[in-house]
Amino acid sequence: MILTGSVDVGLASLPAWAVRDEVLARRLIQMKIKDYQLRRFVAVVSLRQCLSSAARVFVSFILAQKLRLQEMAAGVPPPR
Repeated sequence: MILTGSVDVGLASLPAWAVRDEVLARRLIQMKIKDYQLRRFVAVVSLRQCLSSAARVFVSFILAQKLRLQEMAAGVPPPR
């Protein structure tokens, strides 16, 4: 997502979820770049054989929320 503010001070590429409220309030506008699709990948890497309990909980949470996180990254608003 490329965004610009009301005073046209510049452009920024930001994740949709990070500026969702500003876009809804029309403090920022979304601009699409024709024929361009930004792709992001996330990986979890452990240098140890066993993850800590906190790391296991984090990975479980991410995997359980994978679909919602992908929707947020795509700019899909949360259910009301």
